Amino acid sequence: MKKRVYIHIGYFKTGTTAVQKYFGKYCTELTRLGILYPISGRSGIPAAHHDLALSMIRDAGMILPLWFKIRNDVMKTPSKALWTSLACEIGRAKQEKVLISSEEFVRFGGSEKTREYITRIRDYLSGNDVTIICYLRRQDDYYESFYNTTVKEFEQKTIHECMSVYEKIHFDYLAALVPWEEVFGRENMIVRLYDREELLRGIVPDILDVIDIEGYPEDTDGELQTANLRLNNKYLEIKRWLNHFNKGVPGARVSQNLKVRELFQTIDTIERPLAKTGCRLLSYKERIAMMKRNEAVNREISERYFKGKWPLFKAIGESEMTIPVVGEPEEEEILKVILGMTTAIYLNEEGYTAGGDLLRRVKDLESSRSWRYTAPLRKISSLCRKFMRKA
Repeated sequence: MKKRVYIHIGYFKTGTTAVQKYFGKYCTELTRLGILYPISGRSGIPAAHHDLALSMIRDAGMILPLWFKIRNDVMKTPSKALWTSLACEIGRAKQEKVLISSEEFVRFGGSEKTREYITRIRDYLSGNDVTIICYLRRQDDYYESFYNTTVKEFEQKTIHECMSVYEKIHFDYLAALVPWEEVFGRENMIVRLYDREELLRGIVPDILDVIDIEGYPEDTDGELQTANLRLNNKYLEIKRWLNHFNKGVPGARVSQNLKVRELFQTIDTIERPLAKTGCRLLSYKERIAMMKRNEAVNREISERYFKGKWPLFKAIGESEMTIPVVGEPEEEEILKVILGMTTAIYLNEEGYTAGGDLLRRVKDLESSRSWRYTAPLRKISSLCRKFMRKA
């Protein structure tokens, strides 16, 4: 029986985690409503089909996230095996609709190495009708949010430095979408805006409406609203500094990073009533310039997928000129985070000592000509030495 297969390709930072958590949580109930959320190619939390996408990205020789590279089972599994398993699962299913979801798919359009894999996906799913679903967010909002996520992981570069190294698809949405359109046809592309005014009921109800599912279970515990929360911008620069300390074997790096993130979440929970709100990572002028650079791309997207709607995204208003931009963190904030980190994480981590790895890394960074902020590092050194004397 021919199925309607929906491939939700992203974008990053458009509620994909909430969608994946919902479909993973209610996959049994949704199966009864006629939609299959396949087990093949998905694992972990959220229940996303990252294995399907990243196995192809790996085969194409592209950059992989560290958390994927430490999964020896999947790293040794050919993408062909994963996709063949998926095709068999879809073929056996009684449901007429299928959803596959991973924001990693959106990267396929950004490189000649990965574009050919879009054709392979079509071949693996031959005999079915395939529809591509993608949500787009205003570029300045998207870029700041995406950068926030990379720093939550392991990014060490500043937000401006990353502009020259990030893949093209992070600015040029057309580059990401057109290759999928060329393979599956524009009539099979559903492109939506990720905007509060557009998604009045949220991303999950919207995508369920797109797939035309009625009577779906409502998620009332609030878990989806807190899916993949960004790090408070006022701590982002401190987290970026700390990423320079995250070294060693991949498994240890992932473990340490999770502990660091938990520390920031704890601090943010305690301070939420007093936290600075509305801080941006880019200035008003920089955001205006970013949207100007992407105007031609956005106009083309508007013509292709939104019947000429313009402006495509809500304009950046003059009222946003007064929104503060996060700068160098205050000394008090740095010391508070470092104290929590050195005592609760690094000094208690097996193989790390204040007089060894940690302090040596501080000195290395202090002497680095490329390091922009030496004063906070001197504070870290001083703090480490005091801690050692007290110990």
